[in-house]
Amino acid sequence: MSQFRYPFDALSGDYVRAGAGTLVCGAPLPFLSDNLVAMSVLGGLTVLFVYFGWRTYVRQRTEIEVDQESIRASGIIQRRLMWGSLEQVKLSYFSTRRDRRDGWMQLSLRAQEGRLRIDSNIQGFDTLARHAYDAAVAKDLELSHATLGNFQALGIYDSESSTGWGDPSSWTEEARSG
Repeated sequence: MSQFRYPFDALSGDYVRAGAGTLVCGAPLPFLSDNLVAMSVLGGLTVLFVYFGWRTYVRQRTEIEVDQESIRASGIIQRRLMWGSLEQVKLSYFSTRRDRRDGWMQLSLRAQEGRLRIDSNIQGFDTLARHAYDAAVAKDLELSHATLGNFQALGIYDSESSTGWGDPSSWTEEARSG
């Protein structure tokens, strides 16, 4: 069994953003009792920043465990997905810049038991992604072109020895039926 956690230093920026946003939006609220529009806008933003801080805390307290049969998240929110009941694997890349150099990945898994999302800030993300890819190939799940490209960027998928659905332009009924 392998275990994975989110390190605090990977989440510290999110904590700072959540705290700063809560402070900047929440501090003026007691002085805006006569301005319902400003109070509503800043109050709504304050709630969003508090929620963002809560989600960051939940990630910090989450531990992911992987074995041959399942992947399990334990902590505040608990979930266990069986590899054999996996229905969808999606690996997404989110860029923070136009040139797409900086960003993060998110691994989304869906099975009969529910959903699980893991972002690339977790220690050992490549290993988790490898487990998910192997499970998807074993189940012969359809992987999108973008997902395959992201697995390729991690060095997990090799388009030359493709075992997935490959390039969407090659999707024909003959190719799918083998």
